[in-house]
Amino acid sequence: MKRQEVEELLGFAITDEQLREALECARRKQEYIYQRERRPVVLQHWYLVKLTEEYVRKRYTTYPVGFYK
Repeated sequence: MKRQEVEELLGFAITDEQLREALECARRKQEYIYQRERRPVVLQHWYLVKLTEEYVRKRYTTYPVGFYK
């Protein structure tokens, strides 16, 4: 996977370490989901990219107090 794919979805740059960490967690989540659901779509490249984006957003972005109210 290329960092650019994830950065384009995020709209901001990430470091090599952030990408490595996110990709590692996304791969584990991908395997977990596939083991439970057995849907081939889960193993597609775009799915891994989206899981990686999801991890980075949850781990490295913060929202103002009251944002989710």
